[in-house]
Amino acid sequence: MAVHRLVYVSTTAPGLDQPSLDAILDAARRNNAEMGITGFLLSLDGHFMQLLEGPKAAVESTYQAICADSRHSNPVVVLQTDGETRCFPDWRMGCHVARQVRPQADMKQQTSTGVAGALPVSVTPDVRALFLGFRGSPGVSIGVQ
Repeated sequence: MAVHRLVYVSTTAPGLDQPSLDAILDAARRNNAEMGITGFLLSLDGHFMQLLEGPKAAVESTYQAICADSRHSNPVVVLQTDGETRCFPDWRMGCHVARQVRPQADMKQQTSTGVAGALPVSVTPDVRALFLGFRGSPGVSIGVQ
């Protein structure tokens, strides 16, 4: 059965803290289990990149609900595709929180290394490249290695 994938980036609301992120993840995991969705959320210095995968109608419905959520803004779809297998088959919603702690010149290496360890081997090359290239700023800092 085909799996629909959608990857978007957005800017988190000011002051979004760890308890708020935990609440987002708890709700996502509960709702995703009911809708047959799996995925991964990367949080990096005030920005999100998230992959949703599953039945097309469920992914699109979930994305529309996410767009209406005030805990982030400016969602931009960066990838929408269909595949034969899931990138995150065992994750109702995996999460990795990365922080840029080194000077800008070292950011590419630091971000890629941290995220690389969080991604399972089942991730397709195109999705892996998006997550490893994410720098936190929608439309400006998305790079593909």
